[in-house]
Amino acid sequence: MLKKYIDMYVNSSVFRPENQIDKILHTISELGYTAICISFKKDFSNIFEKIKQKAEVLDLEIYRRIDLLPKNVEELKVKLRQVRRKFEIISVKCIDKKICTTAARDRRVDVLNFPTLEALKNFTESTANLAIEGETAIEICLKLFLDVKGIRRARLIAESRRIAKIALKKGVKMVIDSGAESIFEMRAPQELCSLGYLLDLPKDDADLMVSEIPFSIIKTNVSKLSTSFILPGVEIVNREEKNW
Repeated sequence: MLKKYIDMYVNSSVFRPENQIDKILHTISELGYTAICISFKKDFSNIFEKIKQKAEVLDLEIYRRIDLLPKNVEELKVKLRQVRRKFEIISVKCIDKKICTTAARDRRVDVLNFPTLEALKNFTESTANLAIEGETAIEICLKLFLDVKGIRRARLIAESRRIAKIALKKGVKMVIDSGAESIFEMRAPQELCSLGYLLDLPKDDADLMVSEIPFSIIKTNVSKLSTSFILPGVEIVNREEKNW
């Protein structure tokens, strides 16, 4: 059986112009993906359904993602209440230390995103402990590396190695994805895995960060979004299921 790979962070801008959606989806499938998560910033219902229907022809799974950029902890909590049941994946951009620690321990948050070199410094061993408690993953995003050059890229690699080392030591889940804003910024799964090797991650671990780990997060959240979900381990079953 072929391994299933997922790019957990693809911006909705990748699917512009809309008349190219078929071609773009075909390219994503050709790269070797079974699924992608599309990040939306505003009303997404019409374009999401259009993409999802077209993707079914290619056996490509499409999931909804939102990236929160709250100004403070209070705004983060408000936004989480508003969006948790609308998206399969919720990411929080950790540009502030307090927001990072709050998001790490909040079970409504799936992924901690560090959009800048400076933001990476917010991830420490204490943050890692909170992420274990909140079952929150950290994200290694390829686009961050593509957007910098020279000494700044060298510092970015060093800082990313630091947080990857902490995450491995503490057992924090990690995912690797593209963060692509255009189809030209997307890369094949093995190329994403190569980013893991650059950060001194074991080869097998890097592969899991583009496959089994993000898929397990998706599976858990799809279950929680079901109308039959009550709480972890408790679901409503109908009579036929009960007697099966």
